[in-house]
Amino acid sequence: MATATTLGELVESNDVVGDWTALRARLRRDGYIFVRGLIDPRLVDQARHEALAALVAAGWCDAASRPTGPVHPHEWTEPGYRGFALSEAVNRLVYEPGPQRLMGDLLGAGAFAYPVKVPRAVYPDALDPRHKGRFVHQDYRVIGTQDLFTMWLPLEDIPTELGGLAVLPGSSRLGWSRPTRLQPGAPGWATTAFRPGDALVFHCLTWHAALPNRTDHLRLSMDARWQLAADPAPSRLIFGPGGPARTGGGELLWRVFGGRPWWHPVPRDLRVVAATAPPVGHAIAPSRYVDFPKGLRQPADRAQH
Repeated sequence: MATATTLGELVESNDVVGDWTALRARLRRDGYIFVRGLIDPRLVDQARHEALAALVAAGWCDAASRPTGPVHPHEWTEPGYRGFALSEAVNRLVYEPGPQRLMGDLLGAGAFAYPVKVPRAVYPDALDPRHKGRFVHQDYRVIGTQDLFTMWLPLEDIPTELGGLAVLPGSSRLGWSRPTRLQPGAPGWATTAFRPGDALVFHCLTWHAALPNRTDHLRLSMDARWQLAADPAPSRLIFGPGGPARTGGGELLWRVFGGRPWWHPVPRDLRVVAATAPPVGHAIAPSRYVDFPKGLRQPADRAQH
């Protein structure tokens, strides 16, 4: 049987960090950028500690992150998930100098992270074999914003057997992905043994999926979504489904973290719109960063992830 070791190894881009021309050339070629040690591992360890404490308190797992009850949903109404999502240490990671410099070089002036950071507490495959992250997908299909980027951060050592993330290099040129479960021996895919402080950044048209978690404990990671302030942003990801009336006029989480010295609010001149995707069947917007087939059109469905 194929194992995760049959996948290719992610290309490390530490050699071109700080060189925006080289970073963008590599991104256009591969659809992703992977950097080792972008963030101080001690800060990542604190984030893991706070995330795990929230999950333990809500009955997800024990102190060793082994599940202790039924599979809990990844929803804001669930106390463990909400506690993870509201951890200050988790939220501040993308505002550290390393991520801010990298994304500024990669995207350009005006790069910013959406206010909500997405927690990932992935159960062993034996308990939750059909979780959404196991299916090959593209974040454009989830959000509908061209030139949106995802920054995926491991909060612990994630060897391949713990079910880290894998990407298909150059896959933006293949068009739309199909929602199949990624198999550990899938040809052409790449992953690595992730360490705290590493960062995997990929374009919204890049195919990606989680490998199966073949251990007996949760895999902890988080991700953040980035875009340029020059482009319109979807209202639901800036203000939530209730719009600014529900947040008191500010972006999501501004009441929680707005006074922290590390917090970066979304740009003041950001144009927020109800939807950033074109109508079904219309051509999708061109990309500054990756190539994709001519005539690629907006699909009828929106993936859930």
